[in-house]
Amino acid sequence: MDDLVTVQEVAHYLKMSPQTIYRFAQQGRIPALKVGSRWRFRLTDIEGWLQQQKDEPTSILVVDSHTDSHRLFDGLLADGGYQITTVCSGTEALRAIQQRHYALVFLSLMMPDMNGLDMLQEMREIGRELRIVIMAGQQDSDLLEQALRLGPFTVLPRPCGGDQIRNTISMLMD
Repeated sequence: MDDLVTVQEVAHYLKMSPQTIYRFAQQGRIPALKVGSRWRFRLTDIEGWLQQQKDEPTSILVVDSHTDSHRLFDGLLADGGYQITTVCSGTEALRAIQQRHYALVFLSLMMPDMNGLDMLQEMREIGRELRIVIMAGQQDSDLLEQALRLGPFTVLPRPCGGDQIRNTISMLMD
């Protein structure tokens, strides 16, 4: 039987905070088992999980009713080792988030079926920790101001170009 290690030992091994490891274990994002009331890990499982993380492309969800944005993100990032999912409505976005983990979400606040505030609140209720980039055409809008109160979020002004998108991804993923 493999030796079991603690949250602190896994955190040291992965160079992450113990709080992050604990949260990942609670969310089922890292292989773990509960012994009594404490999380324990098998190093062989952690090494397999690391390899899987390395092999999987970074997943990005683009939530925007404008298909021009979908084409921009697809064309810009698809060949760069990213798995891009694009959706046109808040309902589709929430369904996508429930089905898989996304490293990053680019979100338009103006959606046909729900506004961005409602969507942000529902994303929080799902319980996923998401890095969210709000794409906003008006930096001084009431909707953006209200959304930022739910934050923290990164705001990307619209219209945005490829360099801005790449720089935002690089900043948030490093």
